Amino acid sequence: MHSPFARAAAFATVARWLGPWAGTATSPAGIAQHDDILEGDRPIRVRVYHPRGHPRGRPRSVYLIAPGLHYAGADDPRQDRFCRVLATAGHLVLAPVLKDFADLLPTPRVIDDFERVWRARGRWDPEVRPPVIFSISFGSLASIGLAARVGAGGLARLILFGGYGSFSSILRYCLAGEVPGRTPKAREPLNQPVVFMSFVHDLDPPCPDPDAVLDAWREYVRRTWGRPEMKAPERRVEVGLEIARRIPESVRQLYLHGIGLTPDWLPFALRCVRRGAERGAALDALPYLADVRCKVDIMHGVNDNVIPYEQAQVLAAGMVHADVRVHLTGLYDHSGGARPSLATAVREVATMLRLLEILANPE
Repeated sequence: MHSPFARAAAFATVARWLGPWAGTATSPAGIAQHDDILEGDRPIRVRVYHPRGHPRGRPRSVYLIAPGLHYAGADDPRQDRFCRVLATAGHLVLAPVLKDFADLLPTPRVIDDFERVWRARGRWDPEVRPPVIFSISFGSLASIGLAARVGAGGLARLILFGGYGSFSSILRYCLAGEVPGRTPKAREPLNQPVVFMSFVHDLDPPCPDPDAVLDAWREYVRRTWGRPEMKAPERRVEVGLEIARRIPESVRQLYLHGIGLTPDWLPFALRCVRRGAERGAALDALPYLADVRCKVDIMHGVNDNVIPYEQAQVLAAGMVHADVRVHLTGLYDHSGGARPSLATAVREVATMLRLLEILANPE
């Protein structure tokens, strides 16, 4: 058990850097880190963040990060900042790069890759303690799949931030902002190429050059994601058309469908989702939920425009053998970067304090 002083110091650190009042332009300095490689048929790069005071101090906990779907992997500045904050609070942080997620092509193999990192954790933590899993967005598939495999004693805690249970449900949300039972919501249009990428091999007729169109969509994502200026439609259209002029004519129409620059892109996309239903079902977290038996905290922003917050309840309802708590909040959006109004912050202060305490002192 950690002393009350140590717990309070960890909470103060996390609150300083992750509270809704914190800016995101800076991150804690002085954190030692290095990249390690797990060799094998599918090498896995793991970024290791050492707690402040390393190697003299014993890490308070071991965090294993289940990353979201992002081309930058551990180099994503938002994830890097989050890991630095946890390390500043005294935790050892392991942040693997799951290749399929970095390629923007999720497959069930991410569970196997994530399990390999879990099994290798003694390489960085000599005590081989059960880690705290922190899952970001689509990383819920890898983290829930792992939790189901390793049983009650394999994890200290599972924290799901913006996760999902049903893959097909979030695809419809990404494409049309649709959630049963509520008014369609403004969606994030920059995400739709990834939906098309998931089903490029389910087209009828088949795509004549899958690699060319996948490369074009990846370039579009790299040039638009995380850039505030791309919220302006004319800017992302400019980028999209520039790329279109450089790709083979045989896949140009499909590429334009994928970035929403054709009149019939949505009906076309929904047909792709239906044709790829079997592939999509393999990416559901639903089959693993009943085998999760650890302490679980599900955090979700009610203004999430990538994965609807209703998925938090889907996850909780399926974890019938776990100790589950759901935390819905208006303080954070999908990327964790929302700046709420003062009234919202005051109204949700109790939720905010619970979330920060969980992150600071997960064990």
